[in-house]
Amino acid sequence: MKIALKESLKNVPGFGWAMQAFMFVFLARDKARDLQHMENVLLYHTANDHPLSLILFPEAPARPPARAPPARAAAPATPRR
Repeated sequence: MKIALKESLKNVPGFGWAMQAFMFVFLARDKARDLQHMENVLLYHTANDHPLSLILFPEAPARPPARAPPARAAAPATPRR
């Protein structure tokens, strides 16, 4: 089982090293670079007959505050008790 995460998590002290040792997949949000990296990971695991499951944790891009709806407008109108 491999987990795909943001590349910046590679630099977390202790955990980053452990994730690299367990060969987690780090994605940099650069499509060309990430596709090449994913291809290398998949080729490595299929060439060595390792079973492979890939878990992706998608992360939505942050919206600028001007476009984010106010919390009260977005929340349903429910009476409080």
